[in-house]
Amino acid sequence: MPHVVYITNGMSSTLNSSLELSRRLVDAGHRVTYLSHADVEETVRANGHPFHRLRRDREFVHEAAAMRPGGPDGARPSPGSIVRWVGERRRLRHESARLDELE
Repeated sequence: MPHVVYITNGMSSTLNSSLELSRRLVDAGHRVTYLSHADVEETVRANGHPFHRLRRDREFVHEAAAMRPGGPDGARPSPGSIVRWVGERRRLRHESARLDELE
């Protein structure tokens, strides 16, 4: 039986649509397991799927969420600050992907 692992960011819109897809996959004979740094375990388990919390990745998520392009709140970001912001988010994403927690 095929096993699908879904990694969710926990946003309601993507989580709800993935749960519908997962329901259809299970109906077709697949197994579906969810992974997330977000606290969505109750919702996922209520829909009949196993859930595993990603704990080590959480530090990267918080760092990325705290970053803002530009200067102080309300300041218009410069093109250079946007480029640096994108680069830093990309670096965090690559570091996160190298964590062995997903294995």
